[in-house]
Amino acid sequence: MTKCPLCEEREGTIDGHVIPRWAFELAKGDQPSMSLVGNPNKPRSRSPIGIYDPDRFCTDCESLSSTAESYAEEVFGRFPDGWTEEKDVNGNRIGWVLPSADIKLLRLFFIQLLLKAHFTLRPEFKDVALGPYAQRARDIFQAWEAPDSPDDFAVVVAKFSPSIKHRDAELSIMLPVRHSFEGRNIYCFNMAGFSIYIKVDRRPFDSTTTVLQLGSDGNRVNAPLLDFDQAPAGLNHVYRAVARSMAAKHRMSKR
Repeated sequence: MTKCPLCEEREGTIDGHVIPRWAFELAKGDQPSMSLVGNPNKPRSRSPIGIYDPDRFCTDCESLSSTAESYAEEVFGRFPDGWTEEKDVNGNRIGWVLPSADIKLLRLFFIQLLLKAHFTLRPEFKDVALGPYAQRARDIFQAWEAPDSPDDFAVVVAKFSPSIKHRDAELSIMLPVRHSFEGRNIYCFNMAGFSIYIKVDRRPFDSTTTVLQLGSDGNRVNAPLLDFDQAPAGLNHVYRAVARSMAAKHRMSKR
């Protein structure tokens, strides 16, 4: 056996995973298996229920991960419970808001997910390479304390709107893929009808996106609405337009 790469102390003894099981169960529904989307230049794979890495992580580290995963299920897996619609001045829905959340635990969930994607030996995640940011993410995991600054591994979430063309696509899973957004390096992935962006870059987002990142608005989670057909990752004018609208409304509410 080898040492768990998360704690660097204990032996890896259990079948670890990156994407939580509940997300696979939600996406799979009553189907015998489901399609996984990763690098767009590579073929899709299928999985009956999740992707596991035998004897890679230790029990203690998986226990920490499970705490964050359970909370993420409460927030995202049971949508729309607790969420309220956000509308523009014309009454059009532009996003969803969770008024009160444990932001630190949510950020830990996303950071540990990205860290495990970096360390797993599963081929589905081999394109996830954090470079020098891996040690920073591991330090955060070992301390189990989210960074004080929301800009440190900044996380932004968007909510997919129902798609007529892809009725069930908003529940699909897209494995972490590296992109450039606003000239910053990010990893994006989809699960539970949400698209998530994690910044792996020292440079901050621009002011519009900074307002929406987790931790920049107290305990609120602000999720702009994103058309699934415009995905992945909202790297387009549609996302930016909605984000600007939510950000503008946010600034007005603070006056």
